[in-house]
Amino acid sequence: MCQTHTCTLFHTIEAVQSYGFVYVRKRPLVVALGMIHLRCHGLQYGHAPGIVRFPRTHIEFIDRFFAPNEVSEILLTFSDPQMKSENSRLSSPLFLERYRRFLKPGGIVHLKTDSRFLHEYTKAVVAANGLTLEACSADVYHDTSGLDPVVYEVQTFYEKMFLEMGLPITYLQFCIDHEGDYVHPSDFDEKFWREAEGPRRSFAHSPTRKKQDELPCTIKH
Repeated sequence: MCQTHTCTLFHTIEAVQSYGFVYVRKRPLVVALGMIHLRCHGLQYGHAPGIVRFPRTHIEFIDRFFAPNEVSEILLTFSDPQMKSENSRLSSPLFLERYRRFLKPGGIVHLKTDSRFLHEYTKAVVAANGLTLEACSADVYHDTSGLDPVVYEVQTFYEKMFLEMGLPITYLQFCIDHEGDYVHPSDFDEKFWREAEGPRRSFAHSPTRKKQDELPCTIKH
């Protein structure tokens, strides 16, 4: 799995060179391989724009790594949909509150996923909290209207595999521009979307994966 997400990261960095990136992972092997890929792509790790850092941590502690107003954007790429645990979803109200603590005013969250369950859940969270939805596509490779080209120009090995399986890749972009407490969506039909997702869960979201063990989260300074 590490090759998938590091490739996504490096293509994104090459497309947007003016940002600094932080790639959040827990497992030391994934971090080490990420640094190897980084050097192979001629990039650096450090603190300047266009540079990448690799904090090794649980994603639940993400708000302890940044100061208020330090981060401009968050990229959630192919996160586990966590269908049995709402608070573990990286786009849940609990995580949005964590992101808000260090995002700049009007900070942006990007969600790219092969899980329609997670896509629809996040849309419901955005609507329930009155957040600004800036872009939405249920199939980024067939509906590119209003999307930044980097969203569909970056296609990893596993994305191609999902597409060959007939699984569309979805995308959301929204602003964390909500005051007050975040609320859980009351109109999201979890049972319907769980059944719609069905047994098609790929090895990328295998039940054998440890909870929150390999949830990619990329931060743009």
